[in-house]
Amino acid sequence: MSQDATLIYEFLPEDLRLRLVAEVESSDIRKREYWLDDLGKEDVPLAVLEAKRVAEKRLGLRFNFGILKWYRLDDKYESQAYEVHRDPPHLTSIPLVLLTVKGEADLVYWTPEGDERFVRCVPNLGVLLDGNLLHKITPPMGEERVRYLLFLGWDSTRT
Repeated sequence: MSQDATLIYEFLPEDLRLRLVAEVESSDIRKREYWLDDLGKEDVPLAVLEAKRVAEKRLGLRFNFGILKWYRLDDKYESQAYEVHRDPPHLTSIPLVLLTVKGEADLVYWTPEGDERFVRCVPNLGVLLDGNLLHKITPPMGEERVRYLLFLGWDSTRT
């Protein structure tokens, strides 16, 4: 890919990915945010903490914030992620780590030069994206009609 986005297929061990799927499906809450540092991790599902450890080891980065969420075609709520945006500055000190746990969608982003790029997000694909870039995600694609996402990042307001 490029320095703007890096793709890593088979990002997690399959059993861990399936445990994250089960975690998403066990809740009616669309978006769950977690502090992954020592101050907040007592309320974090074990699968999320394990995914954090795998990602830190694999990428050589540290994460203190995570989001586990679902997108569903039949959801009445329309995600703001479907609109072109930049992530907040306090989340952009390291690349955004976007891990598709289940389902498919297209990540669309624009390079600093303004070129539009597309990435088909598929199960167990990790995308490292420069959070300063404009980007959006399409609604879920395919017959499953859902996409589950684990976001890992560093929130600089937490330090």
